[in-house]
Amino acid sequence: TSAPDIDEIIGGSDEENVELFGPLGQPSSSQATESVTLPQLIKRFYKIWQNEKIAPELMPAQIDAVALISREVTNFETQAKSLPKGDIRAQLIRMQAERLRYLLTDYLRTRIRKIEQFPHYVISEERSRPQTEDPHLTPAEFTFTKTFDDLTIENLRFTVLDHLPHNMSKVDQDAIAFRPNLDAYVFCQVHSRIEVTNTDPSGASSEVLTLMPGEIHLLPYRAVQKHTKSGSVTLI
Repeated sequence: TSAPDIDEIIGGSDEENVELFGPLGQPSSSQATESVTLPQLIKRFYKIWQNEKIAPELMPAQIDAVALISREVTNFETQAKSLPKGDIRAQLIRMQAERLRYLLTDYLRTRIRKIEQFPHYVISEERSRPQTEDPHLTPAEFTFTKTFDDLTIENLRFTVLDHLPHNMSKVDQDAIAFRPNLDAYVFCQVHSRIEVTNTDPSGASSEVLTLMPGEIHLLPYRAVQKHTKSGSVTLI
């Protein structure tokens, strides 16, 4: 007989952990819902974290996923406390909680790092984004980004611009803003048949590539940008 897995030891099962929510990684405007088990939720959030870590730009906000993972961490901690002291199941449950907490914390930390690197770019993109597209900032992140961008410009003005001649003291924020390199090369795993346009860095030529499920490619992020957001590919 095979060794029991962690769900069997701690008393969990796929059927006991069904949640109903909007599809992760899909447009938040979608009205569709689906039932997923806790292992499926963790697997999906791992992909969300992975994409955020590797993508050069800030990815769409995943408010529902973050809320669900945060709730599961709390549930695990409550479950562990309810078990007798010294029960091995409590230790395993705490390990699960720490694993999820790490993923969640690192995911949020990665997003904050990108915001601090490209504050003006991020806030400008969010303001110009059509309402039909998923927001890339949560309300709290939007407030943080705007404040950070304002303080960055204020600091530049106080330390540099105010000490320059009047005709040199004005600056075009859009022109000097740092931007993510969307042409950076990334490894990606394909989940469904797609066609991508791979353009030469000089822009002189381009080719259309057909990518098949299961394939792994090294391509400029720009070529798979929309497919990463739709879930057709995962960055690895």
